Amino acid sequence: YFDRDLNERVYRIPRLFPHDPSMAAGTRPNRVIMVGGSRSFGIKWGIFISNIVPEYGFIANGQGFARYVYDPQTLERADNITDAALAHFHHHYTTTAITKDQIFDYIYGILHSPEFKQRFYASLMKELPRVPLVDSYDDFISFSEIGSQLAELHLNYENLYTQYPDELSRHGIVIEHKDIEKAQADPYTYYQVSKMKLARRGKEKDLTKIIFNPYITLSSIPERTWDYAVGGKPALKWIMEHQLKTDKTSGITKDPNLFGWEQNQPAYLFHLLCSGCILSLKTQDLVASLPALRFKAGQYTEVA
Repeated sequence: YFDRDLNERVYRIPRLFPHDPSMAAGTRPNRVIMVGGSRSFGIKWGIFISNIVPEYGFIANGQGFARYVYDPQTLERADNITDAALAHFHHHYTTTAITKDQIFDYIYGILHSPEFKQRFYASLMKELPRVPLVDSYDDFISFSEIGSQLAELHLNYENLYTQYPDELSRHGIVIEHKDIEKAQADPYTYYQVSKMKLARRGKEKDLTKIIFNPYITLSSIPERTWDYAVGGKPALKWIMEHQLKTDKTSGITKDPNLFGWEQNQPAYLFHLLCSGCILSLKTQDLVASLPALRFKAGQYTEVA
């Protein structure tokens, strides 16, 4: 889908994810921190990370900052964190132990700091972030380590239910199954989705219960699960928008089940919903563990 015959404007993506048929993903590996927001559309400033070509509207007015850049012809890789930037961090913290990977993770951690977002929100909505250099080396390491954990969590969000099978019960979330024997006999029907929806308490939507399909319900979901947003929308809401739709004009049906079926994973959407709950809760737990933002005026580095 990224072929130039189909895309007039590919911008600098070929320098970030150059085509390489020898790789399983079809492109050379990379990680890109995406930031952006839009006052016009009422979308708050947000941040996420991707290791594949991001969709154009992934984050409104988004811009990406990659770990590496490539020569599209030779596929030669270069650090996108310069030696001068590395020297700047070494000088500030009076140690040469800091690596470029740690700097990249530090930036991802800092940009998740609620204190950073609150203090610089007005600037973030109109210009690129300026990343402060925190006072202590210990705080730098904390931001870097938590930033690394956040990045791994976000890059692997589709597989979190498999990776952390006990995480839902740890947060009190209950998975209710009906006719569970059908899951073995016909998993494609058992896990098929037409439309995920919230249960109701009278006229009000119940944020603690999601009806996945006639057979499966998630209940006792902490309401804070909805507090984690990507691109101005709760992560769970993005997932729940996977629903069966038929376009009235073309008659084309959009079936969210097909992707999982093609991968021989009939429970893909169910696992994705569970993973979305884990993503939201673990992200908030990690963000809450970030240190306070302590730095001296003028101690910044540009993200560019």
